[in-house]
Amino acid sequence: MKNAMRILWKTVGLLTAMALVAGAFLVLPAAPAYADEGTPPGAERGKDRGERLEWAFEREQDWLERQAANLGKANAVADKLGELIAKAKANGVDTGDLEAALASFESAIGAAKRSHDEAAAILDAHVGFNGGGKVTDPDPALETVKSAGAALRQAAGMIKDAGQALREAVQAWRQVHPRPQPAEGPGGA
Repeated sequence: MKNAMRILWKTVGLLTAMALVAGAFLVLPAAPAYADEGTPPGAERGKDRGERLEWAFEREQDWLERQAANLGKANAVADKLGELIAKAKANGVDTGDLEAALASFESAIGAAKRSHDEAAAILDAHVGFNGGGKVTDPDPALETVKSAGAALRQAAGMIKDAGQALREAVQAWRQVHPRPQPAEGPGGA
């Protein structure tokens, strides 16, 4: 039972870390605004746009890799919690609330995986970009970056929300089922 409780607390810590990591990826920096009055964009500004799109495309590919790792960690958390639930059930502890929370978590992670896969497909198609990530057509490239970013943000939000909900469910369960305290020795210490 002690090991099960340690695993539970490690799981809670991992979920908290995952939520913080996922939250860090929710915000994309805004592109600079141009306040020129009536000046048409010159060749230099067009070049800047292409560079920004290439930077965003590369950044989203990196984000996709990190998010894939986070999804793997979420699956590992679900597996560990499943093991903990099995051990607690074997010891006669009521785990109904944890089982429901785990099922909800796994469902949310499945939905996040679908959004993640959508972003991966968009980036893999690289419409508006060549195979090396260079802009070939700025308008479709912009749409690629926008739609992939939206799918990535959606997946990250789902991962964060699912982790938070699971962490809260585990904490609530922990309040009802506190850790057993070690017995004091005969000397009172």
